Amino acid sequence: MPPRIALDTNVEIAIDPFLEDVIRFLAEHPDTALHLVGDRGIIQNSKNYPPLEDKIVSIVHAPERLSADEDTRSLVRRFRKHLNQSEDSISKALGLVINGLVDGVVSNGSTRPFIMAATSYRIHPNIRITPAYCNFPTGIPNKKNVAVCDVGANIKPNPLDILVNYLLLGQELANTDIEFPVIALLNIGEEKGKGGFYQLVHSFLERINLVGFYGNEEANKYIFNPRIHGLLCDAWVGNNLLKGSEGIHRMDVGNLMAINKELIEKDLLDPKVAQLQVKKLVEKVDLEGRNGAPILGTQYPLVLGHGSSPPYGALKIGYNYVQREINHEKIFELIEKHKEIKFIG
Repeated sequence: MPPRIALDTNVEIAIDPFLEDVIRFLAEHPDTALHLVGDRGIIQNSKNYPPLEDKIVSIVHAPERLSADEDTRSLVRRFRKHLNQSEDSISKALGLVINGLVDGVVSNGSTRPFIMAATSYRIHPNIRITPAYCNFPTGIPNKKNVAVCDVGANIKPNPLDILVNYLLLGQELANTDIEFPVIALLNIGEEKGKGGFYQLVHSFLERINLVGFYGNEEANKYIFNPRIHGLLCDAWVGNNLLKGSEGIHRMDVGNLMAINKELIEKDLLDPKVAQLQVKKLVEKVDLEGRNGAPILGTQYPLVLGHGSSPPYGALKIGYNYVQREINHEKIFELIEKHKEIKFIG
């Protein structure tokens, strides 16, 4: 069966470039059964809708876009009790996956409402806020990625939240055929006594003897550490790491293009070689491959994209993610096994 995806179109960027990216994605993944969820009139009035009309399954009309400022309790009540009566795009898309009409949801809309939607259908009550993760490229041959969690959900976790995220990320990495995932704590130094809050977290995780816990690792070293498969941090750190790395990558590409231009003008570099260098650098870093963060610990496959970015990268990640089976029972049992652990500061 082809992957069935609901795409939230009530986003920050204009609808024309948004749908242009959808066309690009469907050209590469024509087997996708895609439902666009958003304002029908805005979608159909886009200059890029006619080429899409016979390539999508449906438009699910959802004229409202949820605000990130909406009260938490109001959001939970909306997603749990009033889902079928809500006219916003996140509720409509969530209703599709809950009712089995799609396999998963991709949203480049408001981050906080989408996280609250995921949390409303968490697998275990000890998952206080469902975390998001994404993959970062490495400088190690034959090792493509390191997974970083959390990159957008919980900016003020407590040590028990970090423990739950450790269990969720470990299970996710195991599902990607990493037999013994090794996970480190992202910190300002490798020493146990570094990092304030992270010093407490390190002591806590070390005390309970978690299998695969590496200890601390620094941001400038994890990409070259062949032992580490995953990194844990709070969402404030993770989101800044994500956006900072994107900015540095764009700077590197710009600098390479400037250097190549200078060398070409001096007849020291073939223009075709220069073009290939830039292409290879962009492919190696795979910036678009980080424009989607699967949300862990929720009952349904949900992927969060950057609100100000086109959806191509998030759709690519969603295409693969919705086809994977989430072992709810195993995740529940894993967290249940650790639920009696208490943090003593």
